[in-house]
Amino acid sequence: MGSSNETRKIYLADWRERFAAWLIDLSIVVIIVIVMQTLLFVTFGPPVYADYPFRREFFFPHLFSPLFTIFRPWFVGPILGFTQFIYWSFTESLWNQSVGKKILGLKVADLEGNVAKPANVILESVGKSFLLWLDLIIGILIPEGRDRRQRLTSYLSGTLVVRIRPPKERTKVEYVR
Repeated sequence: MGSSNETRKIYLADWRERFAAWLIDLSIVVIIVIVMQTLLFVTFGPPVYADYPFRREFFFPHLFSPLFTIFRPWFVGPILGFTQFIYWSFTESLWNQSVGKKILGLKVADLEGNVAKPANVILESVGKSFLLWLDLIIGILIPEGRDRRQRLTSYLSGTLVVRIRPPKERTKVEYVR
């Protein structure tokens, strides 16, 4: 058995890695939403909005209509946010990492580097799904959270984004002609 005063190293993911993972995940979620919108459109016909400005018979074939209706400002926020919440809650509760985190070698962990509890992951998912910029800014203002690279909801839920493998040591290279 090890002594109780051993220090465990946890390698925190930096903001660039986390942003890249978020972009990958956001791309996946946008594709999911567009596919869902397209399936709904093809199955049930065009949505009926009082202010629906596009008439498919005049402007474009109906299969392209979802691309225009999905990006309506009042529509994209709630649907995209809810889909992101479901995506991150599901993937990070089951596997402790989303597809973006898997590709970049990151995972969600508790403050000791162990598997995070699903309830904590779900709370953390609320921040990045619905309140991302506010979550980031307030998290940066909290000294402990800033030191551990946590957003506000990560701080409140007691979760971290960590590297699965330690970073590689850089070796000195000398170029000789």
